[in-house]
Parts: sequence; C-alpha cells; structure tokens
Amino acid sequence: MKRLVIGLLVVLMSFACNQNKADKAADGNATKKSALPKGLIVNFNPDTRVIESGATLKGNIDNKTGIPYTYEVTSPQNCGELKLKDESAVEFTFVAKSHEADCTDEIKLALKGGEEIVNASFTIKVKAGAQEPELELRPDPIPDTWLMVNDYENTMQEHTFTCTRKPTGGEENVPGEEVEEELKLNLLKATFDTWQYEGASCTYADLPEGVTGVAALAYDLPYDDAFCGMFENLGLGKDCETDKRDLGNYQALTFLAKSGDAAEHKLYVEIVQWEKYAEFHQGKAAEFGPITIPADRWKRFQIPMEKLCRDDVQPFSVKSVSFKVKRAGHPDKGVILIDNVAFIKKVEE
Repeated sequence: MKRLVIGLLVVLMSFACNQNKADKAADGNATKKSALPKGLIVNFNPDTRVIESGATLKGNIDNKTGIPYTYEVTSPQNCGELKLKDESAVEFTFVAKSHEADCTDEIKLALKGGEEIVNASFTIKVKAGAQEPELELRPDPIPDTWLMVNDYENTMQEHTFTCTRKPTGGEENVPGEEVEEELKLNLLKATFDTWQYEGASCTYADLPEGVTGVAALAYDLPYDDAFCGMFENLGLGKDCETDKRDLGNYQALTFLAKSGDAAEHKLYVEIVQWEKYAEFHQGKAAEFGPITIPADRWKRFQIPMEKLCRDDVQPFSVKSVSFKVKRAGHPDKGVILIDNVAFIKKVEE
C-alpha cells in the first residue's frame, strides 16, 4: 500500500511540476509579445504620466535596437487630445482637458519590425481641475446684457416664414419669387434644427415627464467617426438666406444642459463663420469641448468668446452656434436636454 501511495504522489508531483513549467512558458510568451524590445524606450515628461487639467504630456520613442521599427501611436482620448508631431509618430503630445473628477486615459503603441508586431500601453492620469462655483441657473429677470437665442418655450412648433427667394444665377434687378415656409424659428427669428454626419442621427425627442420648455436632443452614433448635433442660426434675411451676426461686443455664450437619461454625456460647442459665397453661407467652424453634461441636475455653462472663436472664426461675422456629440469616448445613444441659449454682452468698466 505504501509503495502505491508513494508512486501516486510522484506522478502527481511530476504532473504539477510539468504544468507549472507549461504555465510559466505560456506566461513568458505572453509577456514577450506585449513587452517592448530591449533597447527601445518610450520617454514621457513628466515620467509619472500624471498631469493637471489643461497641462501637456510630452512623449518620444528612443530606438537603440538597430531594427527599423515603424510606430503607430493612438489613444481613446477620453481625457484630452493626442497630437503627433509628424507621420513617423516618434514624438507626440497629449493635451489634457479640464475635468470635474480625476480622469484616466491611455497611450497605445504598436511597433512593427518585419512581420513582428509588438503592442504596449501606458496609463495617463489627468487630475481634476479647480472647479468654479456653480452659476445661477435661471436669473429672473433675464439680465439686459443677455441676447437670448432660444428658450424653447414656444419655438419648437413650426411657424410660417415669408421671404423672397432670388432666382439662382439671375441678375440683381430680376424680381424674386415670394415663398412661404413652415420653419422652426428661434427668438432671433432665425432657423434652428438638428443635423447629422456619417450615418449618425440627431432628432428632437419628446420631453421627459414633468419637463417643459426645453429642447431634448436624442442622438444615435453607430460608427466611430459618426457625429451629429443641433444648430441655432443667428439671422435670416427676407431673401430666404441665412444672415450674419456681429458678436464682437459679446463676451460669452451661456446655456443650460442636463442629461435626459441616466448617463453623463459629452457635448461640443461650435461657432460657425458666415461666408457670403459659400453654400448656405456656411464657413469654417471653431470647436470647443468636450464639456460634461451632468446626469442628475441642470447646470449652466458660460464659455468665453475667445475660447469659442479662436483664430478659426471671426466674432464679427458669425452664422450659427451648434451643439455636437461624437462617438469617441461616449455612449453611442442618449438624450441631452438644452435650454436658455444666449450670448452675454461685454460690460464697460
């Protein structure tokens, strides 16, 4: 009996030992595939990869292996924007956006040398930015310095708009055709509506129970490069064409937003240039964001005009303001509630 027991133990120990060797070999192979080749170093500044909101993380690849690798550097860009210096991807930066809470992102590196592909990833932490006190939601009365674009109280229903459409390519003195159209008109008597791109869908949805006088933007983003949104034109002429508005004397855009479901959402704001000879007078767009829309409460946002327009759009000739959602780092479906879109005039000191 003892010989049988001892023999059985020897068999079991031999099996366990061989299994451990197999496991280690498997682990070793897995590590080898995901580890960087010896002599190839990815440098970060700061090397902790922990940065403040609004700060920049710098990175570069130092290849001392003697093998001419090609590199692909990517990121989900949940917490900021990845920028490559050139197509070689040897140098890159990650510009952190401001967040209300600490945010974790990732730099992903794929190296190719011959038929071998090596993948590695590096975690980035963006610290929460200093938060300013919450703005008063709905000032009563609305300040005289506010140019109200839309409050959605009575504007979601279409209204009759009469204008004179000039014939395409016609002479200046040729009379136009008077037309009547049913349009959604905001408080500036200009059109507003939803728009979409690359298979995305944005529509105005029914409001949640108990909510009135706001816009509910429902979006569906089936593809990674899909995006859509809603626009507010700032002028509409009697010639049926969109018109420009001078915002040079305004200091900020303000609006209210809240999730229309149980999730937080990311929203981008665009200011669009008015161009006389462009189709629909649609010129360049300057984008700001993303901003986080709370799931549990209304929040008023106030964005300075210099952050909205930058060098891409001149504030004295603006066509529209637009609210946009993207698929990247975002739920692919959702509802965002928006209210009280307005521009705030500069106050003389």
